[in-house]
Amino acid sequence: MKQQITFDVPAALTNDEIRQIFRALNPDPQMRPQARHMRFFNPTQTTTAPIQLPRERIDPGPAPGRAIKTQFTPGAQSLLITYATNAPDSVATLFPLQKPVLSIGRRSDQDLVLAEATVSGSHALLRWQTGSWLVEDLNSTNGTYADFPFERKAQVSLLHGAEVQLGECRLMVVTFGPDSPHHDKAKRYLARRDGLTGLLVREHLMKAIDEDGFFAEWAEVPMQIARFELRGQNGLVSLRPTILEMLALRKAALQVVDLTQTLLLSLTPAAAGRTGPLTFVVSIVGPNLDEAQHVVEQVVAQVQGTLPETLELTATLVKCEPGRPARTLID
Repeated sequence: MKQQITFDVPAALTNDEIRQIFRALNPDPQMRPQARHMRFFNPTQTTTAPIQLPRERIDPGPAPGRAIKTQFTPGAQSLLITYATNAPDSVATLFPLQKPVLSIGRRSDQDLVLAEATVSGSHALLRWQTGSWLVEDLNSTNGTYADFPFERKAQVSLLHGAEVQLGECRLMVVTFGPDSPHHDKAKRYLARRDGLTGLLVREHLMKAIDEDGFFAEWAEVPMQIARFELRGQNGLVSLRPTILEMLALRKAALQVVDLTQTLLLSLTPAAAGRTGPLTFVVSIVGPNLDEAQHVVEQVVAQVQGTLPETLELTATLVKCEPGRPARTLID
């Protein structure tokens, strides 16, 4: 691993921008931010203020044109599986939408067959409407859910880029086809990140956490790992989450990462990853232990108010010590 940045860094750059440069030197191409998003590599006449690096997301493809919105076009849109608890091999599978009305379920006679065990044999109907799709639940066992509400829905309207959850399987409306460049990019995203929460999976989390540890030691700044847990009414963390707990974890993880970055005025996306069925971690680089504790307490208080009353979000901070691999702090 690199021991130093071997060129002069302008004094006008913030500590977070230096961290961006440090990440850009990573030998793993997947860990490097794009230079066009960094002020150091942009002309000063066009970029004079710090730039916030965008958070990695699935690109659903270009928005449908007017013709597609007003008249059904076979194959113009597809459903992408982004998460499936019991069928992880099916993640990133793409179903082109060839008919204006399609059946979805686990049975082989359905138009779109989902291997996920929590999906009913005949779970829902997908019906094209002008500019959107309507998911109609067919009295399924485990329900149909819109993004973020916790209640089962009889119907869910889906616009371009929106997601729906059937049982424990998540689907996104996209405008690209199988094996297209957009599909390949989505596959890479879903290999690196958990489709439920958008957090890094363990292998890539450890790489990102180690990167933060190397930077913190090189820059001589503090680093902490915030460990978050979602606990049930019994005060324990379930190893087999309910659908309600899954939905709450998704909401909590997205909000925790966004709020942490906002409160820290971070220009670099936080290294954050899922460590268990209802646990995740977020790396905090720069603030000292007291400052980080204050941020985490604010985040937990705000996020808790958006979760079901039966669930509790808790957090603990672990300080990274020089010479200790940062990845050893995630559990």
